[in-house]
Amino acid sequence: MRNRILPEFQDFLLSRSLVPAKNAPFYAHWVSNFLAFSNRNQDLGPDLRAQKFLNQLKSQKKIADWQVRQAVDAVILYVEKYLKRSLQQLTPQAEDSTTKSTEPQVSIQWKQALEESKTGCISSWGS
Repeated sequence: MRNRILPEFQDFLLSRSLVPAKNAPFYAHWVSNFLAFSNRNQDLGPDLRAQKFLNQLKSQKKIADWQVRQAVDAVILYVEKYLKRSLQQLTPQAEDSTTKSTEPQVSIQWKQALEESKTGCISSWGS
C-alpha cells in the first residue's frame, strides 16, 4: 500500500512495474531523503551531494548494505526514469584558479555505483 511520500513517484513506479508494490513506499522514502539532503547542501555540486548522501547512509549502523543499494536504485529510478534526466555521469564543478575547493574532486558514475552496490563493493564511494 502506498503512503503519502511522493505519491506521484510511487504511482509511476507501480504503473510501470519497476518495483514490487510493497517496496514503492521505501523507494519514495529514499528519494525524499535524498531530495531533503540535496536541499540542505545546495552549496555542493551534484556529485558531492550524491557522494555525501551515500556516505552518510553507509556510515549509519542502523542502515544495512541492502538498504544503501535500494537507496541508490531509488535515486536512479527517480532521476532517469521519472524525471527523464541523465545520471550517466555527474562531474564536479570546475575549480577556477582564484578559489581552492577543500572538497575532494571526484565524479560518480551512477550506473557503475549501482552495479558496485549490487555486488557489495561500495567502498569506492569514499568513507
